[in-house]
Amino acid sequence: MDLKGSLNSLKQEGGLYRDKQLDAAIAWQGKLTTHKEEPHPKNPYLQDLLSAEGALSSDGIWRTRSLPNGKGETCPGTGGAGSGRSRAVEKGHLAEMLNYSGKKVVTAGATIPFPLVPSQSLPDTLVQLGGATPWTSLSACGDPSGTHCFAQSVVLRGLDRACHTSSQLTPGTPLPSPLHACSTGEEVLALYLQQQQPRARSSAHLLLAPCKVAPPYPRLFSRLHQQGLVPDAAPTGPEVDSIPVLGALCSSSSWNRTLGDLAQELSTLDLRRWASFMDAGVERDDFQELLQELHGLAQCYRAGDSLEA
Repeated sequence: MDLKGSLNSLKQEGGLYRDKQLDAAIAWQGKLTTHKEEPHPKNPYLQDLLSAEGALSSDGIWRTRSLPNGKGETCPGTGGAGSGRSRAVEKGHLAEMLNYSGKKVVTAGATIPFPLVPSQSLPDTLVQLGGATPWTSLSACGDPSGTHCFAQSVVLRGLDRACHTSSQLTPGTPLPSPLHACSTGEEVLALYLQQQQPRARSSAHLLLAPCKVAPPYPRLFSRLHQQGLVPDAAPTGPEVDSIPVLGALCSSSSWNRTLGDLAQELSTLDLRRWASFMDAGVERDDFQELLQELHGLAQCYRAGDSLEA
Protein backbone atom coordinates (compact mmCIF):
# COMPACT_ATOMS: atom_id res chain seq x y z
CA MET A 1 0.00 0.00 0.00
CA ASP A 2 1.35 3.45 -0.88
CA LEU A 3 1.87 6.26 1.62
CA LYS A 4 -1.38 8.05 0.80
CA GLY A 5 -3.35 4.85 1.18
CA SER A 6 -1.67 4.10 4.51
CA LEU A 7 -2.54 7.53 5.88
CA ASN A 8 -6.15 7.24 4.74
CA SER A 9 -6.34 3.82 6.40
CA LEU A 10 -5.08 5.26 9.68
CA LYS A 11 -7.61 8.05 9.43
CA GLN A 12 -10.48 5.67 8.94
CA GLU A 13 -9.45 3.15 11.62
CA GLY A 14 -8.17 5.35 14.44
CA GLY A 15 -9.36 8.82 13.60
CA LEU A 16 -5.91 10.08 14.50
CA TYR A 17 -5.84 12.79 11.89
CA ARG A 18 -9.37 14.08 12.21
CA ASP A 19 -9.55 17.76 13.09
CA LYS A 20 -12.55 18.39 15.34
CA GLN A 21 -12.87 21.94 14.07
CA LEU A 22 -12.13 21.40 10.41
CA ASP A 23 -12.63 18.15 8.52
CA ALA A 24 -10.03 18.66 5.81
CA ALA A 25 -8.08 16.31 3.57
CA ILE A 26 -4.73 15.05 4.79
CA ALA A 27 -1.81 17.11 3.48
CA TRP A 28 1.75 15.87 3.63
CA GLN A 29 3.93 18.56 5.26
CA GLY A 30 7.15 16.63 5.70
CA LYS A 31 6.39 15.56 9.28
CA LEU A 32 4.27 12.61 10.35
CA THR A 33 2.53 12.98 13.72
CA THR A 34 -0.15 10.85 15.32
CA HIS A 35 -1.45 13.33 17.86
CA LYS A 36 -2.43 16.94 18.13
CA GLU A 37 0.06 18.87 20.22
CA GLU A 38 -1.41 20.84 23.09
CA PRO A 39 -0.71 24.58 22.98
CA HIS A 40 1.88 25.82 25.43
CA PRO A 41 0.36 27.47 28.52
CA LYS A 42 0.63 31.24 28.61
CA ASN A 43 3.43 32.56 30.77
CA PRO A 44 2.20 35.61 32.72
CA TYR A 45 5.77 36.85 33.04
CA LEU A 46 6.07 37.15 29.26
CA GLN A 47 2.89 39.12 28.63
CA ASP A 48 4.73 42.45 28.70
CA LEU A 49 7.22 41.10 26.17
CA LEU A 50 4.49 39.79 23.90
CA SER A 51 2.69 43.12 23.99
CA ALA A 52 5.83 45.19 23.50
CA GLU A 53 6.07 47.45 20.50
CA GLY A 54 7.89 45.80 17.63
CA ALA A 55 7.84 44.76 14.01
CA LEU A 56 8.15 41.56 12.01
CA SER A 57 11.41 41.72 10.04
CA SER A 58 12.02 40.26 6.61
CA ASP A 59 13.66 37.16 8.09
CA GLY A 60 10.50 36.31 10.03
CA ILE A 61 11.83 37.32 13.46
CA TRP A 62 9.91 39.68 15.75
CA ARG A 63 12.17 42.62 16.51
CA THR A 64 11.20 44.37 19.75
CA ARG A 65 11.47 48.14 19.68
CA SER A 66 10.48 48.89 23.25
CA LEU A 67 9.89 47.07 26.51
CA PRO A 68 8.02 48.12 29.64
CA ASN A 69 10.30 48.20 32.65
CA GLY A 70 8.09 48.16 35.71
CA LYS A 71 7.93 51.05 38.14
CA GLY A 72 11.12 52.83 37.14
CA GLU A 73 12.02 54.42 33.87
CA THR A 74 15.25 54.96 32.02
CA CYS A 75 16.41 56.77 28.94
CA PRO A 76 18.67 55.09 26.39
CA GLY A 77 22.27 56.17 26.00
CA THR A 78 23.38 57.98 29.11
CA GLY A 79 20.61 56.51 31.22
CA GLY A 80 18.06 58.07 33.51
CA ALA A 81 16.20 57.49 36.75
CA GLY A 82 12.66 58.07 37.81
CA SER A 83 9.68 56.73 39.67
CA GLY A 84 5.95 56.76 39.42
CA ARG A 85 4.28 56.10 36.10
CA SER A 86 6.25 53.75 33.88
CA ARG A 87 7.06 54.27 30.24
CA ALA A 88 8.60 52.13 27.53
CA VAL A 89 12.37 51.98 27.15
CA GLU A 90 13.66 52.04 23.60
CA LYS A 91 15.80 48.94 23.10
CA GLY A 92 16.93 49.55 19.53
CA HIS A 93 19.93 51.55 20.74
CA LEU A 94 20.84 48.83 23.23
CA ALA A 95 20.69 46.08 20.59
CA GLU A 96 22.81 48.08 18.15
CA MET A 97 25.35 48.86 20.86
CA LEU A 98 25.81 45.28 22.07
CA ASN A 99 25.44 43.49 18.72
CA TYR A 100 27.69 44.96 16.06
CA SER A 101 30.48 43.71 13.78
CA GLY A 102 28.92 40.25 13.76
CA LYS A 103 28.60 39.97 17.53
CA LYS A 104 25.37 38.24 18.55
CA VAL A 105 25.75 37.03 22.16
CA VAL A 106 26.42 38.75 25.49
CA THR A 107 27.26 37.70 29.02
CA ALA A 108 25.11 38.57 32.02
CA GLY A 109 26.38 39.66 35.41
CA ALA A 110 24.95 40.96 38.67
CA THR A 111 25.83 42.19 42.14
CA ILE A 112 23.14 40.92 44.53
CA PRO A 113 22.74 42.91 46.67
CA PHE A 114 24.62 46.05 45.73
CA PRO A 115 26.87 46.68 48.79
CA LEU A 116 25.82 50.16 49.83
CA VAL A 117 26.27 51.14 53.49
CA PRO A 118 23.58 53.56 54.84
CA SER A 119 26.14 56.24 55.66
CA GLN A 120 27.74 56.10 52.21
CA SER A 121 26.84 57.37 48.76
CA LEU A 122 27.08 55.71 45.36
CA PRO A 123 30.48 57.32 44.60
CA ASP A 124 31.83 56.05 47.94
CA THR A 125 30.78 52.48 47.19
CA LEU A 126 32.10 52.47 43.62
CA VAL A 127 35.46 53.82 44.79
CA GLN A 128 35.69 51.01 47.36
CA LEU A 129 35.01 48.43 44.66
CA GLY A 130 38.25 49.52 43.03
CA GLY A 131 39.39 48.17 39.69
CA ALA A 132 37.87 44.72 40.05
CA THR A 133 34.84 43.75 38.00
CA PRO A 134 31.93 44.94 40.18
CA TRP A 135 29.58 42.08 39.27
CA THR A 136 29.62 38.30 39.33
CA SER A 137 29.18 36.54 36.02
CA LEU A 138 25.90 34.67 35.57
CA SER A 139 26.98 33.14 32.25
CA ALA A 140 29.03 30.07 31.45
CA CYS A 141 32.05 32.06 30.29
CA GLY A 142 33.96 31.97 33.56
CA ASP A 143 35.48 34.89 35.47
CA PRO A 144 35.05 38.15 33.49
CA SER A 145 38.15 39.72 35.05
CA GLY A 146 41.00 40.18 32.60
CA THR A 147 38.75 40.02 29.53
CA HIS A 148 38.27 42.81 27.02
CA CYS A 149 34.85 44.46 27.00
CA PHE A 150 33.52 45.73 23.67
CA ALA A 151 30.18 47.07 24.89
CA GLN A 152 28.14 46.95 28.08
CA SER A 153 24.77 48.02 29.41
CA VAL A 154 24.54 48.41 33.19
CA VAL A 155 21.44 48.97 35.32
CA LEU A 156 21.54 49.91 39.01
CA ARG A 157 18.21 49.87 40.80
CA GLY A 158 16.96 50.30 44.33
CA LEU A 159 19.07 53.24 45.57
CA ASP A 160 17.35 56.26 47.04
CA ARG A 161 17.97 59.42 45.06
CA ALA A 162 19.74 60.98 48.06
CA CYS A 163 22.47 58.33 47.77
CA HIS A 164 23.20 58.95 44.09
CA THR A 165 25.73 61.72 44.65
CA SER A 166 28.09 62.84 47.39
CA SER A 167 26.01 65.70 48.79
CA GLN A 168 27.20 65.19 52.37
CA LEU A 169 30.70 66.57 51.76
CA THR A 170 31.50 69.76 53.62
CA PRO A 171 32.08 72.72 51.27
CA GLY A 172 35.79 73.16 50.67
CA THR A 173 36.60 69.51 51.37
CA PRO A 174 38.84 67.95 48.67
CA LEU A 175 36.94 65.47 46.53
CA PRO A 176 37.98 61.85 47.20
CA SER A 177 37.61 60.98 43.50
CA PRO A 178 36.26 62.35 40.20
CA LEU A 179 33.10 60.34 40.87
CA HIS A 180 32.29 62.64 43.78
CA ALA A 181 32.21 65.64 41.43
CA CYS A 182 29.30 64.28 39.39
CA SER A 183 25.95 66.00 39.84
CA THR A 184 23.68 63.01 39.10
CA GLY A 185 23.72 59.29 39.76
CA GLU A 186 23.68 58.60 36.03
CA GLU A 187 26.87 60.62 35.60
CA VAL A 188 28.48 58.76 38.51
CA LEU A 189 27.75 55.33 37.05
CA ALA A 190 28.66 56.38 33.50
CA LEU A 191 32.01 57.81 34.62
CA TYR A 192 32.76 54.70 36.67
CA LEU A 193 32.11 52.47 33.65
CA GLN A 194 34.32 54.68 31.51
CA GLN A 195 37.11 54.39 34.07
CA GLN A 196 36.76 50.61 34.19
CA GLN A 197 36.53 50.05 30.43
CA PRO A 198 37.69 53.22 28.64
CA ARG A 199 37.51 51.65 25.16
CA ALA A 200 34.08 50.05 25.58
CA ARG A 201 30.73 51.40 24.52
CA SER A 202 28.79 51.81 27.76
CA SER A 203 25.18 52.53 28.65
CA ALA A 204 24.24 53.36 32.26
CA HIS A 205 20.74 53.39 33.73
CA LEU A 206 19.40 54.03 37.24
CA LEU A 207 16.02 52.87 38.53
CA LEU A 208 14.57 53.93 41.85
CA ALA A 209 12.39 50.83 42.26
CA PRO A 210 14.28 48.05 44.11
CA CYS A 211 14.04 44.30 43.54
CA LYS A 212 11.41 42.74 45.77
CA VAL A 213 12.44 39.69 47.80
CA ALA A 214 9.16 38.98 49.55
CA PRO A 215 7.96 35.35 49.97
CA PRO A 216 8.22 32.91 48.30
CA TYR A 217 11.65 34.38 47.55
CA PRO A 218 14.30 32.46 49.58
CA ARG A 219 15.46 34.21 52.73
CA LEU A 220 19.02 34.81 51.53
CA PHE A 221 19.40 38.34 52.83
CA SER A 222 18.56 38.08 56.52
CA ARG A 223 21.74 39.95 57.45
CA LEU A 224 20.70 43.12 55.62
CA HIS A 225 18.52 46.08 56.53
CA GLN A 226 14.88 46.14 55.46
CA GLN A 227 15.88 48.18 52.40
CA GLY A 228 18.69 45.75 51.58
CA LEU A 229 21.60 47.87 52.80
CA VAL A 230 24.63 46.48 54.64
CA PRO A 231 24.22 47.09 58.41
CA ASP A 232 26.94 48.48 60.65
CA ALA A 233 25.90 45.97 63.33
CA ALA A 234 23.73 42.90 63.66
CA PRO A 235 20.31 43.81 62.20
CA THR A 236 17.16 43.78 64.23
CA GLY A 237 13.63 44.42 63.09
CA PRO A 238 11.52 43.42 60.06
CA GLU A 239 12.75 40.95 57.48
CA VAL A 240 14.18 42.14 54.18
CA ASP A 241 11.55 42.94 51.56
CA SER A 242 13.67 44.57 48.83
CA ILE A 243 17.31 44.91 47.80
CA PRO A 244 19.37 47.11 45.47
CA VAL A 245 20.84 45.24 42.51
CA LEU A 246 23.47 46.05 39.90
CA GLY A 247 22.98 44.13 36.65
CA ALA A 248 24.99 44.13 33.44
CA LEU A 249 24.94 42.79 29.90
CA CYS A 250 28.40 42.70 28.37
CA SER A 251 29.82 41.85 24.97
CA SER A 252 33.31 40.68 25.87
CA SER A 253 36.27 38.70 24.58
CA SER A 254 35.39 35.82 26.91
CA TRP A 255 33.06 34.58 24.16
CA ASN A 256 36.03 33.99 21.86
CA ARG A 257 37.26 31.04 23.90
CA THR A 258 33.79 29.83 24.92
CA LEU A 259 32.44 29.69 21.36
CA GLY A 260 35.71 28.31 20.04
CA ASP A 261 35.71 25.49 22.59
CA LEU A 262 32.07 24.73 21.78
CA ALA A 263 32.81 24.51 18.07
CA GLN A 264 35.82 22.28 18.75
CA GLU A 265 33.76 19.93 20.90
CA LEU A 266 30.95 19.75 18.35
CA SER A 267 33.42 18.98 15.58
CA THR A 268 34.12 15.61 17.23
CA LEU A 269 30.44 14.67 17.11
CA ASP A 270 29.56 11.85 14.70
CA LEU A 271 26.02 12.47 13.50
CA ARG A 272 25.68 8.86 12.39
CA ARG A 273 25.67 7.77 16.03
CA TRP A 274 22.72 9.99 16.95
CA ALA A 275 19.38 8.84 15.61
CA SER A 276 17.69 12.11 16.58
CA PHE A 277 19.88 14.01 14.11
CA MET A 278 19.12 11.54 11.36
CA ASP A 279 15.40 11.66 12.11
CA ALA A 280 15.48 15.46 11.94
CA GLY A 281 17.07 15.30 8.51
CA VAL A 282 20.35 16.95 9.49
CA GLU A 283 22.88 16.53 6.70
CA ARG A 284 26.60 16.30 7.36
CA ASP A 285 27.29 19.24 5.04
CA ASP A 286 24.72 21.38 6.85
CA PHE A 287 26.32 20.51 10.18
CA GLN A 288 29.78 21.46 8.90
CA GLU A 289 28.40 24.77 7.65
CA LEU A 290 26.98 25.49 11.11
CA LEU A 291 30.36 24.72 12.67
CA GLN A 292 32.03 27.19 10.33
CA GLU A 293 29.50 29.84 11.32
CA LEU A 294 30.20 29.13 14.99
CA HIS A 295 33.95 29.48 14.39
CA GLY A 296 33.29 32.74 12.57
CA LEU A 297 31.18 34.03 15.45
CA ALA A 298 33.98 33.20 17.89
CA GLN A 299 36.42 35.25 15.81
CA CYS A 300 34.17 38.30 16.21
CA TYR A 301 35.13 38.36 19.89
CA ARG A 302 38.91 38.49 19.52
CA ALA A 303 40.39 40.86 22.08
CA GLY A 304 42.37 42.78 19.46
CA ASP A 305 39.38 43.66 17.29
CA SER A 306 38.58 47.29 16.65
CA LEU A 307 35.64 48.84 18.41
CA GLU A 308 34.38 50.41 15.23
CA ALA A 309 31.15 48.92 13.93
